[in-house]
Amino acid sequence: MIANTCIHYPKRHQSGLTLVEIMVALAISLIVLAGVIQIFISNKQSYSVIEANSRVQEDGRFSMELLTRDIRMADFWGCGGGTDLNFANNLDSAGSGFIPFTDALRGTDGTYDTIIIRKSDNSSDVSVTQHNQMAATLFVNDVSQLDCGDIVMVCNVNGGDIFQITNQVNSTGAGTVVHNTGNAHCAGGQQQTPGNLSPVDQCPNRGRGSTHCLSRSYDPGPDTPPSYVYAVQSLTYSVADTGRVDKYGDPILALYRQNGSSAAQEIIENIENFQLRYGIDNNEDYSVDQYVTASTLNVGATVDEIAENWDRVIAVQIAIVVRSADAVRATADTNTYQLLDVTHDPADDMRLRRAFTKTVAIRNRLK
Repeated sequence: MIANTCIHYPKRHQSGLTLVEIMVALAISLIVLAGVIQIFISNKQSYSVIEANSRVQEDGRFSMELLTRDIRMADFWGCGGGTDLNFANNLDSAGSGFIPFTDALRGTDGTYDTIIIRKSDNSSDVSVTQHNQMAATLFVNDVSQLDCGDIVMVCNVNGGDIFQITNQVNSTGAGTVVHNTGNAHCAGGQQQTPGNLSPVDQCPNRGRGSTHCLSRSYDPGPDTPPSYVYAVQSLTYSVADTGRVDKYGDPILALYRQNGSSAAQEIIENIENFQLRYGIDNNEDYSVDQYVTASTLNVGATVDEIAENWDRVIAVQIAIVVRSADAVRATADTNTYQLLDVTHDPADDMRLRRAFTKTVAIRNRLK
């Protein structure tokens, strides 16, 4: 007898993926990846906008702070109150680079306005220890902040003298400040201008020759108030083309600051416009009666009339437009920006822009 036997084959389990499943997985992966890329792009765009906006605000605030600090101190002469200080300008008016420091504030109008601020720099602490009015030498307690060719002011509460240092001084410690007639003779034999005039009338006994007399004696004593030496500044602020172009091929404008005849220094780039208005006091009540342009103040029959116009300025309005270096906007900037009484209409590009305005009182012309 033969028994029936069954042969059992093992069941085969499915392995791998079907084409449909692969396509579905790829589709889901692509959707997720697209979402991640979109989030990345959105975050990157947001970061670029935030960074550009921060830079615009930082540049604007810094520019306004620097302008404010210098305008506020216009007509400050260290030892006396602005226009009330009686001082002699001993610089040679015929010399190259002569600066009329009696004109403490000046300006011009244009596509971009310009302002000139003249004042003493009170950051130094140099006092006179000995002085003979007939000699061209001042003895001081510290010469570390002075150098040959510098234009400085020596003063006390009675008045002051502006002159150019004509000889090399010590590097540190107590020393002498020389103010001979003529140009400065500095290291290397280089002469620096404008030099000092020969003030015959103000010298005792009408002294002549290379010795340069100051208008008064600054020798300390029981009957003479303390006297100090300050550097004087003639600061010009303006906006100009740097000569460079950005990655879009557009010219880069910048705010410049120049002291006297030295080379102008670039302070902040991407300043698109710069406007100024001057607040004048017409009735001597130390409050602004109206704001006018520099062109209005520069009108006068004589130089003295123009000087009187500028002497009435007790406040300055500042307005600037700062733009971002990069085009980060989602849409073109079609806005216009009001700068005092001037409308600024920039190119319709993708840059961020912001206008900054401020009114600054001139402290030394207020009571």
